[in-house]
Amino acid sequence: MSDPELLTLVFEESLQIKGMGGTIGYQILSMIATVLNDFVAGRQDLGRIQFEILQLHIDAMYVVIADRITDNGGILEDQVLSGLRMAVRKFG
Repeated sequence: MSDPELLTLVFEESLQIKGMGGTIGYQILSMIATVLNDFVAGRQDLGRIQFEILQLHIDAMYVVIADRITDNGGILEDQVLSGLRMAVRKFG
């Protein structure tokens, strides 16, 4: 995927979510958005695997909101966040 405007939008929106998640009681949402924001920062394009990693972050944020997972979540949420971080390190 080579769409700098879309990646800029993802960067800006994840920055907003990162800032507001803790304010509204969704700390885990802020943590996921932070990892996503760091992942897309400065990127101009994404390969297939990097695009899938981006999608996983968005899916994880959706689940947090849909299931109303507040604060830091629990053990499962910690494992999901750890997996996202690992994917970014390995394939980012």
